[in-house]
Amino acid sequence: MRRIVTLSIMVLLLAGLLLVAACGKPRSLTPRSSTPSPSTPRPTGATKSTQPASRQTDSPPTEAVAPKKYEHVTPRDADAYFEANSKILSVKPAKESDAVFTEAEINKELARRGFNEYSITFEYSMDGEYSEETEISSSSSTHHPVYSSYYITGSEEVWVILVVDGLIHAIPVSYNFESDLDVQVIFSETEAVMSYDSATNQFYETIPNESELIVNIVDRIDTDTLESLSTEVIDSL
Repeated sequence: MRRIVTLSIMVLLLAGLLLVAACGKPRSLTPRSSTPSPSTPRPTGATKSTQPASRQTDSPPTEAVAPKKYEHVTPRDADAYFEANSKILSVKPAKESDAVFTEAEINKELARRGFNEYSITFEYSMDGEYSEETEISSSSSTHHPVYSSYYITGSEEVWVILVVDGLIHAIPVSYNFESDLDVQVIFSETEAVMSYDSATNQFYETIPNESELIVNIVDRIDTDTLESLSTEVIDSL
């Protein structure tokens, strides 16, 4: 079930926490349809839960709401947050970026990396307008600032794949859910992460303070890499 989060911006630095909050209850992942398109009804049957196997319950799926301190975020709040908690490398209007994938391009790019089992979805237009979570069409030439998908390893570790302004990030949801660390962990192919603020329709490229987010760098985010990143391996990084 799709979680409801009352946020006016989508900030990557908060994504790990919000996604973990959504995993506090079982929720369904949607397997990719053979010919995905926004008009095609999405399957309602659950395949695997994003909740780690050790925390499965018999409770019915429920909607998760963001922690109160992250509600009602304003554009000024976003600027202040990044300035206080990261080194800002660049701020760019979304419509001026030439790195954003079309739906067809992101479908091919993630497939090349092995992420072809679960749906790829978007929620924002290039004008910053929000819509219900929609599955991409593999033939569409429409661009979106942010795409997301899932991956579940052979050992049942759940990951969220987040693509912002063409940069691919991997969030170890199971690890963050069970970890005793005070901050969230994310994997990137560079030391920087990319965030999107829908209120101002801008991308923020930042190097987060380690007190806010731990960024682990890998050569390539693909299924082989995620399969190798067990809890023990992540702990040792």
